Amino acid sequence: MKKSILYILLIFTILFISCNCESSKKLKDYVIYDGVLYCYLGEDTTVEIPSYYYQDGKKTKITKISERAFSDTCVKNVILGRYIEIIDDYAFYDSDITSIKLNKNVKSIGEKAFYNIGIKFLNGDNNDLSKCINLENIDTYAFGNGIEGLILPEGIDCISLLSDSRTIVPSYCNVYKNGFYIGTKDNPYEYLAGFSSYEDFYLHKDAKKIYDECPNEIIIEENANYKKVNGSIYEVSNNKLVYAEFEDNTELVLDETVKIIGTLSYNGFDVNERYKSITIPDNVETLEKRIINMAGFGMKAFVDKVFIGKNVKEIHPETFNNIFVNEYIVSDDNTYYKSIDGVIYSKDGKVLIKAPDLREGEELTIIDGCEKINDYALIYNRYETINFPDTLVEVGDYAVAYSHNLKKINQKTPLKKLGEGSFLGGLFEKVELDNSIKILPKGVFYLCSKLHDINLPNELVFISANALDSIDCKSIYLPDSVEYIMRRGIVVVDSTVTIGANVRFIHNEQFGYNSKIIISNENKNYYVDNNMVYQKKDEWWI
Repeated sequence: MKKSILYILLIFTILFISCNCESSKKLKDYVIYDGVLYCYLGEDTTVEIPSYYYQDGKKTKITKISERAFSDTCVKNVILGRYIEIIDDYAFYDSDITSIKLNKNVKSIGEKAFYNIGIKFLNGDNNDLSKCINLENIDTYAFGNGIEGLILPEGIDCISLLSDSRTIVPSYCNVYKNGFYIGTKDNPYEYLAGFSSYEDFYLHKDAKKIYDECPNEIIIEENANYKKVNGSIYEVSNNKLVYAEFEDNTELVLDETVKIIGTLSYNGFDVNERYKSITIPDNVETLEKRIINMAGFGMKAFVDKVFIGKNVKEIHPETFNNIFVNEYIVSDDNTYYKSIDGVIYSKDGKVLIKAPDLREGEELTIIDGCEKINDYALIYNRYETINFPDTLVEVGDYAVAYSHNLKKINQKTPLKKLGEGSFLGGLFEKVELDNSIKILPKGVFYLCSKLHDINLPNELVFISANALDSIDCKSIYLPDSVEYIMRRGIVVVDSTVTIGANVRFIHNEQFGYNSKIIISNENKNYYVDNNMVYQKKDEWWI
């Protein structure tokens, strides 16, 4: 009896060890950190992405596939791990993927995620995504030139699968054909994407969805979901403005029932004209992403003042990204936001929401008590100097990006949290970071061509793509805590880069022209010979 028990225990032990070895082998083919899969390093043509990995001894779910994680790999067939929720922009871009099996937990598929590849099959040969019940967003050109007979879940905004052309979308649209036609299962050619060669746009009486960039010429007949009042178009159920025309530099008069200003709903702006003001009326509660629709990529209108009414309680970080503004003025009666010197803050002053863009060469002093600069809050600003209060510890995604006049940042305390592209393109020379920071996000100091004084945190583990790309540091010393350096994470010219003992992965696009590389002799993964970096295991140089 005892022998039988011992045999059983031995068998379970062998199975446990073999399973863990297999799992370990799979995990070694990936670069994963904080639940994000950044890179596939293996040579298999069929891969099943793990559901878990171990970080700091803890079993952690893998929830996201990062940008270009599978680009330039030999993988042809992919099965997603059960907890993947986000497939980032360009995740499988320019790869050899022909089939992929998604899971029911996927929520978002990013821009050009499967672009420029030969993908033919999603979830089997029927291309049916209807069981992906949590799928909320499929971004522009996600599937490149299209997948034959793609069936989407109910409620998905499938228009973004096409281009940014003006298109009328019925709610039951779940067939996508070659990037041009959309419609019902029974008749996939019932609705044609709106091209400029067509003068009339009819909205089907049962349609429940109009794409954000709605044409003014749309004809609404017997549709209970939309109405047209004085040339403006509204979504009835949500009291949402879908289309309005801003003419002759005069204020828009909106329906008094409107609660939401929709994406790209304000039309008629001329890039060559300066507008006196835009007023968000008191009945409005929500401002969606990019409410101003400019004709032409990258075009922006100039507006002196934006007045925000007393009931606005939600401003998207990108609400005003399509215009340059000189002053924001929030109603004194608003209980969610306030304005000080033309800058929008949360009512408690802890978050800077949006600052003016048109104050050429001026100095911005952020109010005491502010703890965070929100995503996109100072993007494209023209300040020369920004003064941070001693309470400021966080800078969001692209919060101070493309600040091409910004020559100086005055800090009183180190920053504790950074976002993607937080300071992209700034001309300042110095920034101070808190030692508790473990990740330098993607592009956080990309193209900061004057930045020569930066302390790398003692606890830094992960240097993301383009994080220190094209900065001016003549000497970069990585603390021993650093383990990962992703694509173009460090690109400097005429510099010395010293790498510690614990670096486990260095992407092969790295370091820049005429730079000297030094790697600790204690590093078990890489070494330098004649200023070329080699991986010890496989003896290939980067």
